[in-house]
Amino acid sequence: LNEIFIYQFDQWKIQPAIMEEDLLESQGFEILKSVGEGAFGQVYLVDHPDKGIFAAKVMRNEDFDENYWLVTVILNSDLTNICPFIVRNILARKLQDMTIILMEYSNLGNLKTLINENYDIPFPILQDLMKKILEGLKYIHSKGIIHRDIKGGNILLHNPSDSGRVILKICDFGEVKIKEEDEQFTLMTAAGTRSYMAPELFLGNENEMKKADEKVDMWSLGILFYLIVVHEMPFKSQTYEDINEFLTSKILQRPPSITDNDLWDLLKNMLSFDPLTRISAADALNHPFFTSDPAKADITQEQKQLALFAQQAQQRGDLEITEFDTDPSYIFPLKDVYRILGQDNLDSDNSQSSRRSSHSPSSSVQQSFQANRHSQQLQQQDQHQYNSESPPNQANQSFFQVIHSYNSIINNMLIWMCELGNK
Repeated sequence: LNEIFIYQFDQWKIQPAIMEEDLLESQGFEILKSVGEGAFGQVYLVDHPDKGIFAAKVMRNEDFDENYWLVTVILNSDLTNICPFIVRNILARKLQDMTIILMEYSNLGNLKTLINENYDIPFPILQDLMKKILEGLKYIHSKGIIHRDIKGGNILLHNPSDSGRVILKICDFGEVKIKEEDEQFTLMTAAGTRSYMAPELFLGNENEMKKADEKVDMWSLGILFYLIVVHEMPFKSQTYEDINEFLTSKILQRPPSITDNDLWDLLKNMLSFDPLTRISAADALNHPFFTSDPAKADITQEQKQLALFAQQAQQRGDLEITEFDTDPSYIFPLKDVYRILGQDNLDSDNSQSSRRSSHSPSSSVQQSFQANRHSQQLQQQDQHQYNSESPPNQANQSFFQVIHSYNSIINNMLIWMCELGNK
């Protein structure tokens, strides 16, 4: 199965290298904007006239690591246990010089945008935000996947249509390392972003292979959480010298701004300099910062109300609702995104959201919100044409399939790839 996913792309060698934008347009997509650059690839927001809006990553073939697509196979191996906190690759096509990867589109940008506001996030929202990312890490770690580049720019925010909720999703598996099932540690290079890199990867010769495990992701996430709470890194600056001094000193000082003992204990356990004593994602989710009575009492009425709305949608037959959507401790209200950004909500029912400052709204978030609305309208207009049981397109037709649910995504992908392999 893995060979089908990874190697059948070679059959589609067609045109010589052209500009990324021209390449996407040649496949029937209108480019709405560039939405960022991940590891080894540019990412665009694209609109297909029939299928709606997606994120499309364009990368050179020599940068396409087969591990990247192997992650897709692994993460979709159990359709009954799909994690909503991971951005999923849907389809890929390898041309003569470039590869296009079609991904889920997240319509509210990334977590870095919120972090840059230096906003003191209330505990109920902070706990929700942290739990979502930890759930995502717990899931990929259970599959033997080590991300190696956890940071704010690689955590995307998505607002499902008319839900009032925000979901956080881990993206960009370009630096991934896959650990064998029977391995406690695996050899890996110092990959990722320097200021988020675990001591066991950062220290020593950067060209040497290091023995490490999934705990490198927990260090990175600990740095990210520290930055969200304190609004600065735990070292003087992000230069190599200052990071090296912090990691070799093995001293993590408690900032005066962290007054909650449970929060500080969690951060200390995530930022343990020894990976053997560093907390795992599964254990972090059971930490008192999330499970104590005070933590449960912090849940707001708005979170409870949005969880109730999700329950009602589920009762009406909405199959996209997950167990997390009906749990108020996993609810991140959309209103709070706009509060953090100092904006009025673009929705009329949220027009009373308070401003923290007088600066103008972020155009990128506005554009993303508007693009999402446009996508929803397209999907509503074309809904009668969709049939998840229909056979996949032939290779000489558009290679993008009709997508409605995770099941139809993966089922169509498997059938389509297998048919190509039999040609």
